[in-house]
Amino acid sequence: MKIKHRRQFHMNNRNSRHFYSLSAAVSKGLPLCANILRCAAFLSLLSLPSWANDTALDANKAAIDSYVLESLFENFPDTDHSDRQYTINYPPDSVLNNGCPAKVYFEWRDKPSAGNNTLSMTCNEPLWKVYIPVSIEIFKDVVVTAKPLSRGQPMLPSDLTLQRMPTSKLRSGYFTDPKALTDYEVQRTVKIGQIITPYMAKPPFLVNRGDWVTIISGSGGLRVTSTGEALRDGSYGDQILVKNVKSNTRLKAWVVKKGVVSTQKDFN
Repeated sequence: MKIKHRRQFHMNNRNSRHFYSLSAAVSKGLPLCANILRCAAFLSLLSLPSWANDTALDANKAAIDSYVLESLFENFPDTDHSDRQYTINYPPDSVLNNGCPAKVYFEWRDKPSAGNNTLSMTCNEPLWKVYIPVSIEIFKDVVVTAKPLSRGQPMLPSDLTLQRMPTSKLRSGYFTDPKALTDYEVQRTVKIGQIITPYMAKPPFLVNRGDWVTIISGSGGLRVTSTGEALRDGSYGDQILVKNVKSNTRLKAWVVKKGVVSTQKDFN
């Protein structure tokens, strides 16, 4: 057995050369070891940051995930869980390895929306801060054409259908209720399956030029009504010129419903 050990650790043996070179390298960086137990304790500390950092890394990632999920629930409460998706572009592990004994704080750069977002993560002690890109995708049933439509053609609910789509790319807007587009006119010829945007759909006129209209003046509990004549066509929300029939004065008013205009823009 002794011969076996001498052969194994002889300087000409490959294993022994590795052992001696390793011990020599370690001894240069170590203070003088008073005893074997102290050296063993020091060597064990060399591996401590590995699992300690892993714990900080996992804790920080879990905190980020939890905050993003909570934010999606708060900002899109009417959206089903399956229609809310997100992708987190985590910072390098070397950054998230930073521990934070106290509470970490999160803040969105802007209100979370479908598309690219930025989330900041801050620790006050020790002080560090990191920015995290978060991509959010919200799926909705969007109104598309069920058949080709010609320019100027009024739309009917039967001309439209719903299709589930990611909304992050729909920068031009969209509709979610086919019935709400009844009698809207398409501004250009559209193909089947095309998304209807606010720029393509012209709302029907609620007031036509020459129509007699009811003019509502004032606000709150004090409102006065009078009869007027529309001097131009107008859809909901349009500001048009009307003439008070009794006083023969002209004024501007907003179309609030069919045959009714108001001198107040925010009419309730």
